[in-house]
Amino acid sequence: MLTLLQRLVLTFVGACCMILMQALRLNMPYIRDLENCIQFGTPVLLENVEESLDAILDPVLQKATFKQGTLTMVRLGDSTIEWSKDFK
Repeated sequence: MLTLLQRLVLTFVGACCMILMQALRLNMPYIRDLENCIQFGTPVLLENVEESLDAILDPVLQKATFKQGTLTMVRLGDSTIEWSKDFK
């Protein structure tokens, strides 16, 4: 459950950016949603971030992309997915 402060921050960030944003909780299954956000360019806000992060996030956080033909791709776990230029 979100605290009042967390809800205010989410509202503020969403209002400032004036864009649709997907909030992903790292204590819940999030990989499929993250893949979709990367492919379709939906900005992501990671919630419940602890001191250490899942290693699957490393290529995303480092923007470790590569070209495959004319597409920009990233490895996310066992999957290779297209990296949208609008993803943040």
